[in-house]
Formats: sequence, structure tokens, C-alpha cells
Amino acid sequence: MNAAPGPVSKWVGDIAERRRDVRRIKALLLSRVGWTQQEIADFLDVSQPTIISDVNFNISDNLSEDLLQDALEGLPDDYARC
Repeated sequence: MNAAPGPVSKWVGDIAERRRDVRRIKALLLSRVGWTQQEIADFLDVSQPTIISDVNFNISDNLSEDLLQDALEGLPDDYARC
């Protein structure tokens, strides 16, 4: 018995979008505390152009408490190098 492709692809798309939003929040937080774009790219294992796009993306429309908590969970304890 096969599942209909529509619901599965939507579910996968939703997961990918959530991961992308979490990455964008992490990139923004790290940039705000002084990490360079290259440091962020290396830490998140993406390209520097992706980080530039992430930092410039307006995440406020998608921001929620659970997304912020997910983003904070993946950051190093000493991410704020003040």
C-alpha cells in the first residue's frame, strides 16, 4: 500500500522549511554577537553566501518560541564572545 505523494512531500517540505528557519535564527544570533560570516558558515556547515542570505532574511514573520528554543539548543555554550 503506497501513501499519496502529496501529503508526504508536503510533510518533507515542512521539515526542510523548519530546519532552514532554525538555521537562519542561529546565523542571525551568531552574527549579532560578533561571529564572522565565515565562522558561522563553518559552524553551520553551509556556504558563506547562504549565511549572507540567512542574516538578511526577515525571519520575524516565522519567529516563534519553539523555533527560537530549537535554534538556541544547537549553539555552543560560549557562543556569545563578549
